[in-house]
Amino acid sequence: MSATSFTILTLVLTVALSASITAALRVNIAENWAEKRCDPYIIPIAALFKPDNDTRTPSEFAADNLDFCQRIYIQNTIKAAAAVPEHLAAMTADKVRVMESLGDTVASVFINLWKVFHDTYASFMDRMKVAAKLFQNFFINMYSVIGRVQGAMLSVIYGLIAVIVATVNSIQLVIIVNIIIIGIITGLMILLFLILLPIAPVIVGATVAVGIAVVTVTTAIAASLVSEKFMPGACFVTGTRVAMWDGTSRQIESIVVGDRLVDGGYVTATHLFRSSEPTYMLDGVGVTGDHLVYMDGSRHFVRDHPRAVLQPAIPCDLRCLTTTTRRIHSDSLVFADWEEIPDDDEATQRAWYEGVWRTLNSAPSLPPTEGALEDAGLAPESMVTCADWLGQTFSMPISAIRVGDRVCDGPDTTTRVIGLVTLRGNMNRDAIAMGPALVTGGTWVLTGGTWRPASGPVIAVHPSRWYHLYTESGTFMVGDLRIRDASDVGLDRLKSLVETVVLG
Repeated sequence: MSATSFTILTLVLTVALSASITAALRVNIAENWAEKRCDPYIIPIAALFKPDNDTRTPSEFAADNLDFCQRIYIQNTIKAAAAVPEHLAAMTADKVRVMESLGDTVASVFINLWKVFHDTYASFMDRMKVAAKLFQNFFINMYSVIGRVQGAMLSVIYGLIAVIVATVNSIQLVIIVNIIIIGIITGLMILLFLILLPIAPVIVGATVAVGIAVVTVTTAIAASLVSEKFMPGACFVTGTRVAMWDGTSRQIESIVVGDRLVDGGYVTATHLFRSSEPTYMLDGVGVTGDHLVYMDGSRHFVRDHPRAVLQPAIPCDLRCLTTTTRRIHSDSLVFADWEEIPDDDEATQRAWYEGVWRTLNSAPSLPPTEGALEDAGLAPESMVTCADWLGQTFSMPISAIRVGDRVCDGPDTTTRVIGLVTLRGNMNRDAIAMGPALVTGGTWVLTGGTWRPASGPVIAVHPSRWYHLYTESGTFMVGDLRIRDASDVGLDRLKSLVETVVLG
């Protein structure tokens, strides 16, 4: 072999060996890139180790690696420079620990002193909170008293206005009728003077009689419109005596929320209606025919009782109670209360919820929440939208509303209040804030076109009393909220729902 061939072969083998070593070295460096990327001999040739899936150019890859390594070198330099201060800090650690111990001792002294002060301050603040709560209750009661006085004054004023308006309307009607009759008679007497002259006194007498009849019929119609003949259902006439816990009996209109009855139950709500519904006399107790009475261990309508005697229908105040035992004792008789469904009968309560939902909505029923099974009510300061006899709207606290007041049940419509409810405040666990109203979870509110139980932020503070209304239309407005009245479905549909759910 010539020297030239040997040289070429040597070069080829050297290049091949170098390529193999370079490839192996490249693979090794690529696999350990995080450890070797900042070696001095790697940095200049970093572009050779760019991964295939890296979108950067080799020059960008090498520039980014150089920036990274510069930061590493700077960090290492700073660590080396900080080694001496760290050593000095370690030397002074004992001194620092001594000062720390002294600081802990001083802190413990201050903590003990602060604890004594805090305990004294906390005890003082607890007593101040009690005093503030008493003041709050005092002012709430004062506000309630002022609201009742205001409501009484407004009721008197509106009653007088109604009397004046009714009187003026009656006078106008009588005048118009008399003018028409006199005109007719005058025309007949002019046309038939000679014929009617002998019977003129008879015609005049008949005219007077017709006028009197017209006035009488008009008065009767007006009276029937005032009473409206709504059928509240389970109610007692005013003056009914209810047996009390102390062995006495009291008239139902004098019983208030919180009174204890003969069976140990407490009154949790009172109901007042003004109606001309026919009543029955059962063993001296005046009661409506739809009221349930216990007979032979089961409940029956009063109108079906063999000793019930139908009474003439006259406009009057009707009252009822809600009790914890769901019973009302009067003389020897036991009646159901207004609610009729026991608190522990959750199945019937859910059936009532389903019945109300199906009556009010066409949408599929939603499962009731815990609050949806509670009694419906509004806080006393909830402002109900009312209307005066001129159609002008104004707001009034629900606690000041009285039977006969007109309230709004829509943007442009009004309805008459035909019943009132007062409930004990602690009957509901939570109060729910819905816009301008504070309501219980069992209050039905029109939300998005669907009637639903109230939902919203829970307020832990409870009013001492809840209030609710019964209206002709079954709804009323509180601000922009449209709310169902205390019957949930309206008094005209309440009877059928009771027969379906309660008596089932």
